[in-house]
Amino acid sequence: MFKRRHILPFLLSFLALQASAQDTFDPDSLLKWIASQQVSDDPFYDEGLFRSQRIYKKDHYEDNTLFYSSLLALTLKSIADRMSEESQQMIDSIYRKVQQNAFRYRSRRGRYTYNFWQTDPDIAHPNGPGKYQKDKYKIPDDFDDTSVMALLLNDTAMSNPIRREMVRYTAERK
Repeated sequence: MFKRRHILPFLLSFLALQASAQDTFDPDSLLKWIASQQVSDDPFYDEGLFRSQRIYKKDHYEDNTLFYSSLLALTLKSIADRMSEESQQMIDSIYRKVQQNAFRYRSRRGRYTYNFWQTDPDIAHPNGPGKYQKDKYKIPDDFDDTSVMALLLNDTAMSNPIRREMVRYTAERK
């Protein structure tokens, strides 16, 4: 069965494919719907993010993370020049709201790296079983999140420190 949480990636892919097509598809309407899914008032999710879930076996957990929202914002930004002026403004608004959350995911150690879960305040495995809230289950910063954040923030000052961290990490693993 096609679940509601699966619809947003499907619709976004469809929007990207159809944005340049010459037919009756209305990408502006779809974009308005996507914008309406961006969190504005929720006790669990930070304003500007999109809801996401983590699924383990049959258990579903709400997952307050910037990663998927960043991918969505970057994808929308990549097609903005093919959209109407109104839609471009909507995409810019979505993008800025996602960007505003970046500081919460920056490295606990002050590096130019980012974490999948919040580090300010430090919240690992949100909504997961209690045992995963302990420090030993906190995941280290990773380069997937860091790369996405470098793109989202368009921060060229990050590129050299990130490259040094990647080289150092790779050298330690040999």
